[in-house]
Amino acid sequence: LQTLSLNTEVVIASAALGLQAAAVLAVNNFRDLEHDASVGRKTLAVLLGHQGMLTAYRVLILAPYALIALLIAIEPSYWPCLLGAVTVFSALKLARDLGLKKGLELNDVMFGTIKLELRFAVCLMTGRGFTPAAVSTELFLTHPFLMLFLFSADLLKPQGTE
Repeated sequence: LQTLSLNTEVVIASAALGLQAAAVLAVNNFRDLEHDASVGRKTLAVLLGHQGMLTAYRVLILAPYALIALLIAIEPSYWPCLLGAVTVFSALKLARDLGLKKGLELNDVMFGTIKLELRFAVCLMTGRGFTPAAVSTELFLTHPFLMLFLFSADLLKPQGTE
């Protein structure tokens, strides 16, 4: 914004992070779907229904990995951003778990999605720190410290969950 311009990298990375943030909201709406429908609330979950929300969540949580591939296809020097892809197995597990859990068990999926979003963001931005454009800036020096958050994300896990 300070330069009054947008570049493709910023738009793609922002979309990837935003999609996973929206996935957190999707889990919350999915969890409340039956209650909202019973009291006449017109939420997106009620409009899409059970299967539609499962599909929406899976798109929201998995599309960021396709966006990483798109980013690299557009600008091959961003290949270190593939570091974000190390979280794909967690995303696949969450995509499966949403359809298997009910009620308060869905809180585990919601907290898992929050942790995934944090890990994905840290990995993506750490990878970005190793691209040629970032290596030439002082910002690169801060990225190794961000890796600490990747491994300390379990601190966000509420007591009594898996």
